[in-house]
Amino acid sequence: MTARMVGFRWRPTDRNGERQARVGVERLGPSFSKVSERRGVLIALAAADADSRILPDDLGVVLGPLFLSGEERDEPVTSVTSTDAWKLAESGGALLVQNYWGGYCAVLHDHGRDELHLLRDPCGAGALYVLDAGEFTVFANDAEDLLVVDPELDVDQRMLSAFLCQPRLVTARTGLANVREVLPGVVLTLMRVGRRESLLWQPSIRGPKLDFVSGQAALRRAVGRAASAWVGYSQQRGPIALRLSGGFDSTLVACALHHAGARDVICFNEFPADTPEGDERVFARIAAETLNFSLSELAAHPDHVSYSAILEARLSARPSYSQFSFSDSLLGEAIHASGARVVASGQGGDQVLHRSRTASIAADAMMDGCSPADLWRIARETAHLIRAPVWDVFAAMAGAVAPWRQFSPYNGVFDNVLASEGSLPARAEWAAHPWASVMHMATPARALRMAHVADLHFYHQRSSLSGLVAAPLLACQPVVECCLSIAPYDMTRGGRERALARAAFADLIPRVILERRHKGDTTRYHRAVLERQLPFIREMLCDGELVKLGLLAREPLETALRRDVVVDAKTKAQIMTAFIAELWVRRFLKTKAACVLALQAGAGASSEMGSDLQSG
Repeated sequence: MTARMVGFRWRPTDRNGERQARVGVERLGPSFSKVSERRGVLIALAAADADSRILPDDLGVVLGPLFLSGEERDEPVTSVTSTDAWKLAESGGALLVQNYWGGYCAVLHDHGRDELHLLRDPCGAGALYVLDAGEFTVFANDAEDLLVVDPELDVDQRMLSAFLCQPRLVTARTGLANVREVLPGVVLTLMRVGRRESLLWQPSIRGPKLDFVSGQAALRRAVGRAASAWVGYSQQRGPIALRLSGGFDSTLVACALHHAGARDVICFNEFPADTPEGDERVFARIAAETLNFSLSELAAHPDHVSYSAILEARLSARPSYSQFSFSDSLLGEAIHASGARVVASGQGGDQVLHRSRTASIAADAMMDGCSPADLWRIARETAHLIRAPVWDVFAAMAGAVAPWRQFSPYNGVFDNVLASEGSLPARAEWAAHPWASVMHMATPARALRMAHVADLHFYHQRSSLSGLVAAPLLACQPVVECCLSIAPYDMTRGGRERALARAAFADLIPRVILERRHKGDTTRYHRAVLERQLPFIREMLCDGELVKLGLLAREPLETALRRDVVVDAKTKAQIMTAFIAELWVRRFLKTKAACVLALQAGAGASSEMGSDLQSG
């Protein structure tokens, strides 16, 4: 688990700002210790560990797993020298993104310009949040700590409204008013007066374009680099736990770790009890036995799921589907009992290795100027991939040419009839994403792939496994950058998703898994969970906080929840989105009340800070 950090930035001559910062540290309690203070900047840490790099000369901190890119091998970074720290700070974080990778967040203080740079892993790990109060700014990597510092914070109703109809919205807005997230690829610079945002990384084509053959070799090297780095990391931290479903992606990660020298990987397979169509243990067993890895099989029972447990989870910056993981402690308890503290999985494979089934793949080939023979081949392969007539593919190719082509990550499938007005703010937030302009300029399938890279952000939302170190082999910067250099139509060569990845690792992955065409179906299991939890869902949603705020329409909500069984998939998705948002608001109110009580108990001068922050 990454150490918790809270920092403060104020104009150096502002005595009131200095007072507010010291009061803020006092409110955080004795678990926080000051690690840096200089020129209007104060940084404090709690639960510091081996991944807490406090830079020399008060140059800042870098928290979370970090690897130095090398010619042959990427090495875990345990400390940063004074010379390197000065270079990182003076580059405004650019050298950190160029020469390092990992699940980090960083605060770098350039003393010469007196500028404070806040940035994070471009692939979505290492969260950073900023509470803006005019010339006084508070930043943290844990949202609940911001509420401790300022218990007068309120919910951002516009963000909640957008979430209800676009639950995978990637935006700087959080569920907390006046609190924004530093998005992946962005560096936020806090100056003595004012601030600016700059792009250090975006998912455009990286390096030379790779074809189907050279792309296989490059992908194999990139995954190998990542696996070797994490194996080196685990040698210092203990064994790796691997969530092994038996699908292509998780098996690829298992094989890559084994190829990199890992021998003590502990595999875990969660399977739905009494639901044979969702049971993939036969494939997980083949993968584990092939590599001589241990395998623990965990039976998930609907009656073991308790959605009320989500209310006890630590507050996150916004609602997210990942918070459903708190309803069943089975996996987390099993991993902790094994002694593993690093968790790997195949997450990110769908986005990075190109599982997308879209006719725009062929449109990219046309816009890239492929030969007529290649265009015909790619059109037929794409038609096979998306299971549609080739003429539909040709229509998509023609429609992709500017000025008719317009791309937006907004997905109308998630439009929620239970929410009154969420569509417009969600569209506006997507349009404001810092990668929006590069998406608009890209070819259609590449634009979609960029949106999928942005979506990697959601694998790092707070979950029941957040206390462990995540090792996202397929969703890390070296692998993502490699795949961005390969054309979508080469990633799906032959009309099959992940075709290039399958070819690249064909000698490592068991053939029965390599040739799998379908994933396990857990629909019946999740329906059984929903049926058991419906009474609690009704209790929370009807006359709940979202209804009181006017964010949910009562009549369609009551209609949707009247039935004992929710069969329609879209209605179920709308209910679950509203439900997780409702639980988040209730957790916010509970946490806020506790912070206010703690503040009143402490009394004294510190009680003035909340009003000072709100007034700016």
